[in-house]
Amino acid sequence: MRIKIHLENIKNDYIKIPIEYNEIVQAFIYDNLNVDTAELIHNSGFLYQKRKFKLFTFSRILSYSQPEKDKKYFLFKNRISIVVCSLIDKMIQELALNLIKKENVKLGQQELKIHSIEVEKNNQISGKTKIKTLSPITIYSTVKINNSKKTYFYSPSEKEFSNLIIQNLIRKYKSYPQTNISTENLSTENLNQEETGGNYYIKPIKYKENIVKYKNTVIKAYHGIFEVFLPEHLYFVALNAGMGNKNSQGFGCIKIIHAN
Repeated sequence: MRIKIHLENIKNDYIKIPIEYNEIVQAFIYDNLNVDTAELIHNSGFLYQKRKFKLFTFSRILSYSQPEKDKKYFLFKNRISIVVCSLIDKMIQELALNLIKKENVKLGQQELKIHSIEVEKNNQISGKTKIKTLSPITIYSTVKINNSKKTYFYSPSEKEFSNLIIQNLIRKYKSYPQTNISTENLSTENLNQEETGGNYYIKPIKYKENIVKYKNTVIKAYHGIFEVFLPEHLYFVALNAGMGNKNSQGFGCIKIIHAN
């Protein structure tokens, strides 16, 4: 399920948000969920093969015009929007209902009011399509170099970028028991041996590196437009839980810009 939250300043003035704001938006989402739901997602998540998935993501802050910069802050003109997506419908429904009930909300230190909340349709997608990132995609591996562990972030130009994202989508899909499609035959091997004769993939059309700091951790990610070929149920996961790693920290939120 996907919603787009439209926020505006309670005063006719700029909305002032720190440049490194992923943690602030994440906190805004958790703070506006019921306590039991927030604790379940944050503390437990959904397990598959010893990996925990929170199964939600969110966009960068969207605005109708380019924000100004003031030292360590963005200055947005009056109204902003945030897309929040999750495989967990209850989470998104709760978030929307709780926000609607509030006269004012806080995004970091900025007091805002809800202008409107828009429910985005989850259309069925199949075949090849094009996507655009609403927040940058990051995918990485932990490797050993000289007996020390290092995080290696893959670029869209490397084949591992596509392969690891697809593997990650499968794990997310299998972690959430409420999905209504059998996972018995869902594996990376099956995805690469389709009757169509073509492998599934995520190919860059154009992209730009984006360096983001989250809780003093530097994350390398990529904004861009990609050609994508996935089975229908993995499109559903990608649109509602995000592509790549660190989705709940504000990475991998996407939208379809061209569907066959």
